[in-house]
Amino acid sequence: LIAESDRNDPATVTPREAGGHGLTAQWCDDIHHALHAALTGEGHGYYADFAAPEALPQTLARAFFHDGRYSGFRGRSHGAPADPGRIPGHRFLAYLQNHDQIGNRAAGDRMAGTATPGLLACGAALVLCSPYTPMVFMGEEWAASAPWPFFASFTDPGLAAGVRAGRRREFAAHGWDEAEVPDPLDPRTRERAVLRWEERESPPHRRTLGTYRELIAL
Repeated sequence: LIAESDRNDPATVTPREAGGHGLTAQWCDDIHHALHAALTGEGHGYYADFAAPEALPQTLARAFFHDGRYSGFRGRSHGAPADPGRIPGHRFLAYLQNHDQIGNRAAGDRMAGTATPGLLACGAALVLCSPYTPMVFMGEEWAASAPWPFFASFTDPGLAAGVRAGRRREFAAHGWDEAEVPDPLDPRTRERAVLRWEERESPPHRRTLGTYRELIAL
């Protein structure tokens, strides 16, 4: 069982006999956020907390950046320390991208749209050579250009209208232009998300794929 939790509670992956919940592992968004902020320079929304220079080394060593420290985004202290002497790294999933972190961007743009191929390779090396369990998002391994915007096929008109308005309002609150938000009910939004597999054979994508293969073999 792998928890999708942002509570930064080490009890989630602590064995039951030691007083924890006993899950096998958990996603670790702090690692993602620290990597994203370092590789792209973005500092809006929840990335603001991770612009601190100590965020990346902290997460690479101890998984949680918010280990009881104050979170400006949340407006309160958050989390608890994860002792690497008691909790092995493989109980945390590390990733550069996932469906949430891309889909929760206004245009669903991937990191390849912001970071250079060299920085993407650095990020892949940090994830795949870290003590954590790596997770790779579909197409990430060749720097796929297709976005991953949120799309849906709700048939209820009221629900569809509420989702459209709600997402635009939410993104505007995080500093994005509402005009950048694609209509999640438009079939073309889903069509743009389909992977372009032929990209793997073109030079920039082929080089990234080769880097991922070498790192995984290592």
